[in-house]
Amino acid sequence: MVTKSIITQIGERQFSGDKKTQWIKARTLDGNDIVFWGNKASCVNLIALEQQETPLLVRCSECERNSECPQIYGPHFSIPETAVVTIFPYRPDAIRKLLNEKHGKDAVVELLAREF
Repeated sequence: MVTKSIITQIGERQFSGDKKTQWIKARTLDGNDIVFWGNKASCVNLIALEQQETPLLVRCSECERNSECPQIYGPHFSIPETAVVTIFPYRPDAIRKLLNEKHGKDAVVELLAREF
């Protein structure tokens, strides 16, 4: 499923014991946790997220709703390393301004994503 979300928090990159699997947990405006996955060969999404300030608007080409993972890892959604993650080129202060103007979250996401 393709999804668009406003990310409000980005955690530190985490590694499995053997360092082959990597992930970053993030939190969305509506309080959901998302985990972005990577590995040694494919961690471009993680690198891109680490370079961002929040809040930011992202579109993910693949997003899986977790039924088991919340009990294990805590996230509600999972973005595999194969997903195309688009980070929209809006300044965090512009997103905050729209949100503070009492526009609904969904309206802000649609307004910002409309151009792309």
